[in-house]
Amino acid sequence: MSDEQLEIQCKDRLTFQNFLGYPDSVPDARTVWLFRERLASTGKEGEFWELFNSQLKGLKVKEGESKDVVFMKVGEREVEASKDNAYLQSSTMLEADSGAPTVGDIIRRKQNEAKGDKNAKGTSISISYDELKKSKERGDEAETRRSVDGTWTKKRNKSYFGYKLHTKVVARFGLIEDYEVTTASLHDNRVDLSLPGEPMVRDKAYSFVSAKGIPFTMIRASRGNPLSDDDRKVNRILSSIRAHVEHPYAVMRRVFHFTRMYVTTIKRVSVRAMFMCMSFNLMRIAFLLRPRD
Repeated sequence: MSDEQLEIQCKDRLTFQNFLGYPDSVPDARTVWLFRERLASTGKEGEFWELFNSQLKGLKVKEGESKDVVFMKVGEREVEASKDNAYLQSSTMLEADSGAPTVGDIIRRKQNEAKGDKNAKGTSISISYDELKKSKERGDEAETRRSVDGTWTKKRNKSYFGYKLHTKVVARFGLIEDYEVTTASLHDNRVDLSLPGEPMVRDKAYSFVSAKGIPFTMIRASRGNPLSDDDRKVNRILSSIRAHVEHPYAVMRRVFHFTRMYVTTIKRVSVRAMFMCMSFNLMRIAFLLRPRD
């Protein structure tokens, strides 16, 4: 929600008041904006994130059972990756304003041009794909500012402009351990969030790329080298383990509506992403600590 809406909800809704401990006063929208700007300009959102995560580590939650285990040889020792000890890494797109015209922009432009044309009255306004493609900038009628640090990328034959949120998730609990924000054009395998000695389960986008930790990467087929039955079995097990990494993205998109960025720099996007990851962890912890029969 917007900063103005946050101020209104904190003053009006009992659930928000209860979460804040029923404070005597609530910061206004401008104060909230300046707080995020200070984090972005000083680069201290990482310290803020570490302080938050250190508090989560003291909580005790019920551990689940793990059946799927993958083993691999590392030197002379055998290492296993399962939901009990593995970490997961993946990424999701955060779309932003590219400055390119939208269909609505061009229709409004044509409507303004048609106001002085008597012959155009009563006729419907339509645009072609070529006309949309030729319009590079929106000009004065743009309703939002172009993102400064965003870049273009293509995924499944569809072009996206904006950023990527890379996350490292604890497989056992489904909590976000670490995150990083990059521009959309940076390939996933250029970001490594693992630490030495950690089993890191990754999808096929990270194939043929090493990691600081111990990579358990899904096997990708190549020309002349199809997957064997054993390769498919390993992929199925790794896929079941890494499924938890997609859960935060689903919550962010469907519950938090965190799909499109309206801030214009990567530092600001990173701060907003940090608060989004914190919000998910709070929701996840509430789920893990709920009473069970």
